[in-house]
Amino acid sequence: MTTTKGRIVTNGGGGSVRRAGFVGTAIAPTDKVGNTFQLMEFTDGLNECFFGTQYRWPHERWTPYVGFGVGPSVPHVEVRRPGVGQPYTFEYQLAGVDVEGLVGIEYRFGPHVSAFADYKLSFAINDTDLKGGGSLDTDIWTNHIIFGLSYRFGASAECGLSAASAPLLGARAASNGVHNPAANAHIGISGSG
Repeated sequence: MTTTKGRIVTNGGGGSVRRAGFVGTAIAPTDKVGNTFQLMEFTDGLNECFFGTQYRWPHERWTPYVGFGVGPSVPHVEVRRPGVGQPYTFEYQLAGVDVEGLVGIEYRFGPHVSAFADYKLSFAINDTDLKGGGSLDTDIWTNHIIFGLSYRFGASAECGLSAASAPLLGARAASNGVHNPAANAHIGISGSG
């Protein structure tokens, strides 16, 4: 079940339109989406872009981390009403704001190669305009599970960190190889589509 708030409610394969107000189309207070729309989707994904930060606690091989981000939601809105000559919305729209939170862990096999796993929860507020009048307003929660391998270019042997993968705001205690976790926070950009 997709949780939404506003004009459209989708529930598995079915769904209903909760409000009237589309130009030239009278609908019941609750009606099936298929009776009101021939096509209704975000065709090229939700397209979330985040500007965020991460905080890391580096250890010899394991590095847990948490993060937070905020940014714009830019879905590709595709909506077609039934009938010949009906308006057709087919465009990217700056629709609202996204926020994300994440937790993850990284394991370093050596100075260059590591494996990572993240769990990310994002929330997007989307208020889109439809051609011919009306709007599609929806709030979307998305769970992301991300994992993979990472390669660091120019990595040093010290704790497997490198200048290429070091945080933008990062620093290391150079004399004894001890890391200051607060100095390893960084700012980055990520996206989801």
